[in-house]
Amino acid sequence: MKRFSALILLCLAAVGMRAQHGFESLGQASAYSVVSPWQDKILNTGLRFLPGLRYHDDRRKFRTDAEASVHLFAHESVFPLDEQPTAGLQPYRFWVRLADSTRSLRIGLQQINFGSATILRPLMWFDRMNPLDPLSLTEGVWSALGKVYFKNNANLWLWVNLPSNKLRVWDIFPSSLHFPEAGGRIQWPVTKGEMGVAANFRAVEMPDSQIQLTGHEHALQYKIGLDGRWDVGPGLWYECSFTGADRPIGPHSQLVLLTLGADYNVGLGNGLNLTAEHMWAAMGSGINYIDESAAFSALSSSYPINFFNQLRLMAYYDWKHRKPYTFLQYENSLSKGKLQIMAWANPENPVLPGREDMMLFGGLGIQIMYIVHF
Repeated sequence: MKRFSALILLCLAAVGMRAQHGFESLGQASAYSVVSPWQDKILNTGLRFLPGLRYHDDRRKFRTDAEASVHLFAHESVFPLDEQPTAGLQPYRFWVRLADSTRSLRIGLQQINFGSATILRPLMWFDRMNPLDPLSLTEGVWSALGKVYFKNNANLWLWVNLPSNKLRVWDIFPSSLHFPEAGGRIQWPVTKGEMGVAANFRAVEMPDSQIQLTGHEHALQYKIGLDGRWDVGPGLWYECSFTGADRPIGPHSQLVLLTLGADYNVGLGNGLNLTAEHMWAAMGSGINYIDESAAFSALSSSYPINFFNQLRLMAYYDWKHRKPYTFLQYENSLSKGKLQIMAWANPENPVLPGREDMMLFGGLGIQIMYIVHF
């Protein structure tokens, strides 16, 4: 915690600071209440505060910019009353970047995300972006990320990440803390669109049962990702990810995810935007041995009532268990903030791909949130 003390002081001091040469303050504050009669905790309230400081200097050949911010949060069950409310403070972003017109290198705690899908995302390797979250919060990774931009609009990414014992969205086995992970991505333009290929390699801890069988404590796990998007009237895209290992690590050694999607703006009133995606998922001990499979569909429709008000409907369907999920959002942009109201009707024990927080949205419920950016 000591290594973040200077960062925390800088971020808190940044609140209310007027922009000066090279520096600017940034931040976000939100308050929310959740009412869900189907949950053990019927009424919940919480606060989030993300103060930060940003620096930039483009007076030299290589531009320099940096960002430091923290995430402060508090959460309490009001009914029934929670005697021990949850509160905490975490580093959120803490990075520095050097860049010119064709290259960049960013080092520190940062966000890394890519891919064409927007709702059901196989390439959610390093983030937890939730399309239902108006705050767009996601954990970062401690990484060194280099990018090269080419004249034909192609670009190359290379990264080395510090290992973490936290399981990410599509992880089944924890990373070994003794070895860093590394990977890269290349993206290039094609007719009316673009395509990309990504790969990531990390050492994972072997389950005890496999250690006894193989005598190995670690395995090399690899992920291969492919994606592409084309604008041909409607937007069309695909995104897929394959996860494997250099040796068997149990019944879930391999994971295959594939998403197909499309979006289209309908000339209805102020403009109705429709986005649809379908994901197939398969898991097993080998290519020819599928132990589990699932399929999900998602539909998002958004309609701007006027410049300040917007409605959004998000619906999912779990084909394996034949369960629908429905979310309705209303958003009002105010002069000093944004008000969002979300209601839902879901199964009592909801499960959606890549959404570990879905238990908060079981049954019927409503969430009211007010957000301020500064």
